[in-house]
Amino acid sequence: MSEYVYAGLTSQTIDIFIQDSSSTVGAGLSGLLFNTAGLVASYRKGATGARVAITLATQTVGGAWASGGFAEIDATNMKGVYRLDLVNASVDTEGFMTLYLYGATNMLPLALRIDCRPLPVNVLQVNSDAIAAARLARSASTIVACVASGTPSTTSIPTSACTPAGSAADQFKGRIIIFDDDTTTVALRGQATDITASSAAATPTFTVTALTTAPVSGDTFIIV
Repeated sequence: MSEYVYAGLTSQTIDIFIQDSSSTVGAGLSGLLFNTAGLVASYRKGATGARVAITLATQTVGGAWASGGFAEIDATNMKGVYRLDLVNASVDTEGFMTLYLYGATNMLPLALRIDCRPLPVNVLQVNSDAIAAARLARSASTIVACVASGTPSTTSIPTSACTPAGSAADQFKGRIIIFDDDTTTVALRGQATDITASSAAATPTFTVTALTTAPVSGDTFIIV
């Protein structure tokens, strides 16, 4: 059997299946506890690691992680399935780890190969900083996306859509318009200009420092 977990992530829990050696149909063995007589658990890391004993501990199905925590899930409906809280030291580095349990009456030995994989990028963090990610999200939410409409000029851009919408005169004064890199007017792609005035409307008209080329209806841009 094999399993994978994330290397370096603490308080990890897996489910394991312990088979009943007396069963002719491969049934699971129920009734094991963390302190069942003869039950021994161990792990070994990598190709050269030594055997390390796991001290099993009392646990419940929904309890908080505890190193070596061991509990039966459901003796009737999931017979032979147990929760095992992995020892942090067994999964603190990348590579393979072998988990081994044996010794209880009527228990077939269980060998489980666990792949300790690199922790994936946390999309809730920037450079491992959750606060930085939250601040980036706040700044991104203030970026306004707009679509030009009507007959714009190099200094005046009416709009047909702005998200978030405008509401007050000069609400966007002093901010910067940047045309999208796929906007209709090729000469405006990536071009930027500052807003010197904006009308009081959900879809404002922007007065700007002169652009090199007049936009057309349908050109798209953002305001930062």
